[in-house]
Amino acid sequence: MGKSSIRLLEDRVGVIVDEALKVSKGGITLVGSAQEKSKTGKVVAVGPDVKGVDVGDSVIFELHTGIDVELDGKKLYVFKVENIIGVI
Repeated sequence: MGKSSIRLLEDRVGVIVDEALKVSKGGITLVGSAQEKSKTGKVVAVGPDVKGVDVGDSVIFELHTGIDVELDGKKLYVFKVENIIGVI
């Protein structure tokens, strides 16, 4: 994605969610809603008040605490930094 075209405010973080591929017993690759959503992703934007997380970090975070945004053809998940569990 390169440099993000979004400028986040305050303590917000923008993450591209990892979509881990799973294969069914029949050999079919399952993506998206066909499997449990990932709780990891790559940080692509941070607000000016964010501490301890930088663009490019891989993080574990709580789902259902932010909003989904379509940006530059990618699905971006935006939420408060307090919802990050850890940097991996």
